Formats: sequence, structure tokens, C-alpha cells
Amino acid sequence: MTEDDLLRYYNRFKFREDISHDLTKYRVTDILLVSTFYDAFIFEQDGFLSEQLFGEYRQLNLSLAPRITSVPSGSAAVQALSHRKFDLLITTLRVGDVQPEDLAARAKQARPDLPVLLLLTNPADLASVEANRARCAAFDDVFLWSGDPKVFLAMIKSVEDRRNLDHDTLHGLVRVILLIEDSVHDYSQFLPLLYGLIYRQTAQLISEEVTESYRRLRMSLRPKVILAHDAAEAERVFRAYKDYLICILTDVQFERGGTLDEHAGIRFVERVREMGCYVPVVLQSQDPANEERTHALGARFLHKASPHLLTELRQFIIDELGFGDFVFRLEDGREVTRAGTMAEFMGRLPRVPGESIVFHASRDHFSGWLIAHGEVAYAKKIQPVKVSDFPDVAALRRYLIDVFDEMERARSRGRLVDTANWEQVSREQVVRLAPGSLGGKGRGLAFLNALLYALDFGRRFPDVDITLPLTAIVGTDEFDRFLEHNGVSAAELADLPDEDVRARFLAGDLSPDLVDRLAALVDSVRRPLAVRSSGLLEDSQAIPFAGVYKTFMLPNRDRDPHVRFEELCDAVKLVFASVFERRAREYIEGVRFKLDEEKMAVVIQEIAGATHGSHHYPDVSGVAQSYNFYPTGQFRPGDGIASVALGLGKAVLEGGRVLRFCPRFPDVEILSPEDVVANSQRDFWAIRLDGEAYGVLRGDEGTLARLPLRVAEQHGTLHAVGSVWDREDSRLVDRLDVPGPRVVTFANVLKYGVFPLAHLLDDLVRIGEKALGVPVEIEFAANLTPKPGAQRPAFYLLQVRPLHVDHEEVEVGDTRRGESPGEIVHTDEALGNGVIRGVSDVVFVDRDAFSPTGTLAVQQEVASLNRGLLHAGRRYVLVGPGRWGSRDRFLGVPVNWPDISAACAIVEADTPDFRIDASQGTHFLHNLVAFKVGYLKVRHGSERQWIDWEALAAAEVVGRTPHCVHVRSAAPLTIRMDGRSGRAAIVSG
Repeated sequence: MTEDDLLRYYNRFKFREDISHDLTKYRVTDILLVSTFYDAFIFEQDGFLSEQLFGEYRQLNLSLAPRITSVPSGSAAVQALSHRKFDLLITTLRVGDVQPEDLAARAKQARPDLPVLLLLTNPADLASVEANRARCAAFDDVFLWSGDPKVFLAMIKSVEDRRNLDHDTLHGLVRVILLIEDSVHDYSQFLPLLYGLIYRQTAQLISEEVTESYRRLRMSLRPKVILAHDAAEAERVFRAYKDYLICILTDVQFERGGTLDEHAGIRFVERVREMGCYVPVVLQSQDPANEERTHALGARFLHKASPHLLTELRQFIIDELGFGDFVFRLEDGREVTRAGTMAEFMGRLPRVPGESIVFHASRDHFSGWLIAHGEVAYAKKIQPVKVSDFPDVAALRRYLIDVFDEMERARSRGRLVDTANWEQVSREQVVRLAPGSLGGKGRGLAFLNALLYALDFGRRFPDVDITLPLTAIVGTDEFDRFLEHNGVSAAELADLPDEDVRARFLAGDLSPDLVDRLAALVDSVRRPLAVRSSGLLEDSQAIPFAGVYKTFMLPNRDRDPHVRFEELCDAVKLVFASVFERRAREYIEGVRFKLDEEKMAVVIQEIAGATHGSHHYPDVSGVAQSYNFYPTGQFRPGDGIASVALGLGKAVLEGGRVLRFCPRFPDVEILSPEDVVANSQRDFWAIRLDGEAYGVLRGDEGTLARLPLRVAEQHGTLHAVGSVWDREDSRLVDRLDVPGPRVVTFANVLKYGVFPLAHLLDDLVRIGEKALGVPVEIEFAANLTPKPGAQRPAFYLLQVRPLHVDHEEVEVGDTRRGESPGEIVHTDEALGNGVIRGVSDVVFVDRDAFSPTGTLAVQQEVASLNRGLLHAGRRYVLVGPGRWGSRDRFLGVPVNWPDISAACAIVEADTPDFRIDASQGTHFLHNLVAFKVGYLKVRHGSERQWIDWEALAAAEVVGRTPHCVHVRSAAPLTIRMDGRSGRAAIVSG
């Protein structure tokens, strides 16, 4: 996929947000009103007009009301126009020394694009103005003031609609209402009524929207009202915008061909019907004889002399255009039920009587409802469909439900929504539970979600459901509010032990709004939940905080919803608290940030996977990187790498036993079969569903279980990822129906393609790298087979974060042992790039004192030595066996970042009896890369990887612990790392 492809898909995704800024570009913000002092007094009544207009704008959720500047005469108006640029000129009939038509002509001469409207203040003037049409030619239109300021709103919006019509219909598919009326009195009443209905309908739709961008869009997409005074103008509007018309309101008598035609409206509607346009039509006439012809055209007839004309017109708009409630009726007109919102409508549709479905479907009421809600594309989809197209009412109902469901999904796919209605939420949305920043993880998840649906990524893998788990985010405003409301300060917590920090937060109160939303969440969601940190500083490219803060896994299975609710609230508070725990404080101080700079958002996600008895876990979890820091054999760094494990991803992220493969070349084995067996998973992580309540209070592993592989075999989840080691033939058998040790190889996935994991990951990391502009790491989980309630296997994206890759060109020779004097360490399997000079200190683990069972003691000793070196401002090289930073203490020393924060390079050195495969994708290594700490793997017995232990032993001993030795080199050390080749060397002198 190219950058152009990404841009095209992104623009499609952003269309609805961007178009809201592009529509209604012309706005009236500054009006010049020319009137006598008396008229000005009547209009204003000490500010009455301005206040009423402002109140009308505010009530209808419009933008800022325009400013009105009043002048008392035509000459004053000419002077004002010469000094300021106005958007609209409104003049009354009597303006003193200049006739209004002369004023209009002079204004047009100076500003041809300036709209000029004539406002009549006396109904007695109507006859003279309408009799002398030539006098009105200089004006864009004429209106009658009847004491209602709504006419000003109609005048302003009528001008804006005409100016924006071409652009907004072309680019926003905005709908059009055509009003054909030559009576100034009548259209001065009709237009305020129409605009009032339109804006109130729009306000209702805005209240249903879940994103701010969609709310803006709703206001921009409201229908335009275009006023035509004669047949020629009406014909021109119809021909130009017939594809956008939703309604025609027309008088019967108006000018046609230069003369007054008593049946012009009927002739116009006949022409409209002949051209295949069947939008709702109202014909108004004072002659009752026109009613029969009107009905023959499928139109509504309104008697102009009726005292209820405006009421009847309002009811027509509500009934035929879908404004107001949708009233489900039977054939005889009886009301069954009604729906005020789209959500209510969709809830009623499956339950109303079939007779009502047929009644409305045969009259295009459903398409009218959709058009009124701005869903024109879906209205056009169902409008041609006839009741006779379906074998029965049940099939018709199912079709309508499917269309409305499809519409709702399309509107919200990939969006960040603000809603507390969990019945409307799907995995295609990310829900914001509280305002504020989303934090590092939250930003990445929202971006991933948008990217998935902007690219329509699922079409590339139609046999797999590709999505995020159900995801909700508590914005950082809640963190700020929690600290302030509960009186919590960093200074107060500075010297407290971690358990007291957690107790302080657990005693605090979350905001009432968040409490309500969390209660609604646990009422609707019964699957296990992960509650994860999402700090502002987290997952940045420059300073990642991977693994620094807490994540809690909640079974969410207690029968008492209050217990589940309390557990969720406690988990959110404990994530907040993790900012102030010792490990986080030391990390933040170590990277030279202030604790006050960090703010915490919280991500709440359903945990991917399936339930097996009393446990829950996915078939596979892992991470994939677009850049391989340890390329071997034929692989290049840009080919990427993935690490996967059965069960929860804890084993991968904490450096446990996992399987590594290259997604681009999944059939190429990285390790020999013997090494695969030696490094294979022995167990896996799952969530306990039968644990005691409030297990989250026992720590971030309080709800987890570490299970042997035989349990997975009993659950049936080992079959897709497991093999058997045949000791007699020293080979792996890729099935489980034979005896022998079980080995997690993912052979059925990678070799036999039962699930397209490799292709999925290769595509995703490439797209992610292009989208972020840097190499990326994604975290994922998958169900390799359909689980109960699902039709297809599922792939879940859990996180994306940037990887730091330094491209400085450094040359390190491909030497063998003894060929390069002065080299203390050499490897062709290094992580990092660049040159580090002036280091003299080395801390190494004494090989004779080391035991895989003593790694916890080693961790404490290294942390103590690190504090001394950090205090002295000295950087050092750390050397020792096994995976540094692994949480599995039998695979290496389980240090955290603060334990080794002064190290500038770490050497993972095999011993004859302790050989562990190099790890990628752990939180610990992610931090090393970002802080440019070199990580060198030295395998035992390799010709191109070695450590000069004699040189280290001969150096000056500065300090010693039971397991570690701190030495200082007589000559400064230089660490050279070539990220292109993976080679690195530590050279003395």
C-alpha cells in the first residue's frame, strides 16, 4: 500500500468531518439596516430586535447571530457602505433623501455581489409594490414585516441558502425545498415557518449524534429553502437541483411566460411528475376546484383562505418530510406507537404490526424519515423497493431492519463517540467515557480503529473478523478532577510506600458522571475486562513508558452487578495511583520529566478470547514489529518480526517463552527444531473466572492463572498451535494424536495456513509504518477458530506504538574471536545503533556464582549498584546471563528500568548451561531502544559472538556483591553498534 492509497482512504474517512467546515461558506455576519428613526424604534424597541434575533439563533443552535448596524437615511447608508464591508443590506421603503431603489442601485454598483432586500413595514404598501414590479427589480427580494423578528431569520437564511446552493448540493449532497410563491405577504409567513421547522428538526438530530464533528455536520447539512416567484425561475431551479429536491410547495397561480397563469402551479407539477420526480408536493389555492386536479397528481391541497393554513402546512412538513416523531399507524389511521429519535425508531421497527409496516412502506414514509435524518443514500436505496418485491411482511421487515442497521454501523464505524448508551455501541467505535486527552494508548487505539475502517481492511481478509475489542476510554480530565476533588497531591504521596498510595486512591471518589457510565457499562458488558493505563507521556516515540504503569484484568463475572461495578471503579483508581508508585516516580525522574507533567487516561477493553470452563483467554497473543532488531540468516531489519504465545500476551510482553517468526517469510524457521523445543512455552496465562471477588486488590496478577499446556489441550486450544516432539526421530510432528512432549510451534498457522496470521501482521505493520511515518509495533490477539456466537475467526488489534530506530551509519567489522585486538565484547546479534564513548565502568554477573534460581537476588544487587553509579553520574556496561528484564525469573534477571537506568549497554551472555533465545517485543526492550541503550546478545560457542572474560576479570574491582562484580577499565570503552548489520563491539582504548 502506497502513501497515496493511505491518503485516499484517510480523506474518505475524514469526509464527513471535513465537509462540515466546507459547507455554508457564505454567512451573513454584518447587516446594514436602513430605516427611519420610527421604524428603527419599532424594530429595536430598545434592543428588542437584536435580543430576539440572538435568542432565535441560540434557541435553534445556530452560530453567532449577525451584528445589525442601523442608519436613518439613504445617504447615511451610502456613507456607511463606503467605510465598511457588509454582508447584507436591508432597507425599508421610506429612507429620506434617497429612494430605496436608487440606494439599491448605488450599492450594487459599488458591490455587485451585495444582497439587497426591501423590507415593507406597512401592509398597505404591498399593493403598490406588487403592482409596480419594475420598481422592485433592483432588489434581490421583498419581505413584509409583521412584528415577528423571525422574518429577519428567514431573510438572512434565504440569502445564505441562495449563495451556498451550488457548492453545498455538489459537495455535501444537501437537500432542497422549493417554494414557489409570488405573494410577498404569503412567503413572508411561509419562510419563517419553514426555517423554524427545519432548524428544530436539525436540533433534534444533533441531540442524537455521538460525535462533535457529526453535530457540526448535521447543522451544515440541513435542507436549503429556495424561493421562486414565477414559472421560469421555478423551472430553472428544478432542472438544476431535481436530484436534491425533497419537497415542493407551490401556489397555483403565478406568472408564466410573462403573464399571470391561473393554473401555472398545476402545470409545473405535471411537468415534474412527467420527469419522474415524485417528491412530496403541496399545491395552495383559493379556488377549491383545484383540489381534485391536485390529488390526481399525488399532491396535497391546501386552501389559502383557510384560517388553519399555517397549521396544515406545518403538519404536512412533519408528516411527509419525516420531521418530528415518526408515528406508526394502521391502514385506518389509528396510531400504534411513535418514535422521536432514530434509536427509538430502530427499537420499534421489529415489534410494530406487519399491517403498519405495509402501510408506511407503500407510501414511502420510511425513505422520507431517512431523508429528514440526512441519510439520503439509504433513502434512495429503499425508495425504489416495493412491497410486492417481498414474499411476505416478515421479509419486508427484515430488509428494512437490515438497511437501518447497516446505516447505523456505517455512520459510526471507526469513530470516537461520546455516549453512555451501550445498546448503541459496537466494536467499530471507541467510546469516550470522560472528557480530556486520550493519552498514549488511547490515541493509538483511536487511530487504529479509524485506520481499520478507513482502509476497509476487513475486505482484504473476508474470512476473518478484524476489529478492536470493545473499547472505552476515560479522558485525562477525570484524573485532574480526581486529584483536585479528593485533595491528592504529588507532594503528599512522595514518601509513601506503594501500598499506602493505592489505599489513598481507593478511598477517593470518581465523578458522578463517570460512575453512572461505568455502572451502565457493567450492566451491559459481561465479558472479562482489561483496565489499562494511557498516560500522556506513554507510548511516545522519544520517551516510551511501556510497562511502567499498571494493567488490571477483571473477570467481570460476579452475579452481583454492584461487585463488578466496584471492581471496575477500583481498577480505574489503581491505574491513577500507579502514576505515583515508586517504579513510575523513579522512571519519570530518570527521563528528566516532572511528575506534574504526567496525566493519566484509562483504557477499558473487553479481553479478547473465549471462555473455557473457569478460565478465559485467546488462542494467540503477541506483538509484531515492522523493524527486526535481531535479523539473522536471510532476514533484513525491514522484514519485521513477530513474537506469539498461546493465551494472554503477558508471556510476550514480559520476556517469557514465546515463538518468533518473520511475518513476511513465515515458512522460514528462525531456530532449529531442538532450539524450538528448548525455548517453547511450558505454560500459558489466562484469567480466572472463579476467583474471589475484588481480586484486583491483590495486585495486577491477582485475577490471573498460569496453567500448564495440558489444560489448553483439554480445552481444545492447543490443537491449532501445538506439535509433538518425536524423541526417537528428533523431529516435530505437527499434530497432537501421538504421544510425546507438547511444543507450541504454531505450525498449523504458519506452515499450513489455517489462519492468515502472517499475512495479516505483515500488512498491518507496513500500513502502520506508513501511517505513523516511523517503524511501529502492534499488539494483538486472535481466536483461530469461530467461538460461540461468532461466524468467523477473529483478529483483535490491541495497541500500536512507534519504535525508535536510529539510522546513523556505524561500521562494525565482521570479525572472529582474536582477530580484533582490544575488543572485549563482539556480536552480530545486537539491538541498537550508534557510538557510545567514554565509559569505564562494567557490572557483570559472576558466572561461578550464578544460578537460574537466584535471579531475584541478582536483580536486587544490580539495582543497588545502579543507584550508586547513577548518584555518581557514571554510565556503565551491564553483563550477565539470560534475558534482562524478563518477568519470568527462570529465563533471566527480572530487572525493571529504574534498576538499570544508568546502563548505556547491556550484554545478554549465554553460559554452557543457560542458553535462552533472544527476545523482542517486551516492554523492557522497547524502552531500551528508545533510550538508545545497546543490547548485545552473545551466544555460547559462536565464532562471531564472544566476551573476553579474562579482560573483565583483570580490571580494577570497585565493588562486589554475592553475585555481581563492579570493575573499572584502565582505558575508556567505546561501544559501536551497527543497526543495519546487527553487529556490535565494545572496544577498550
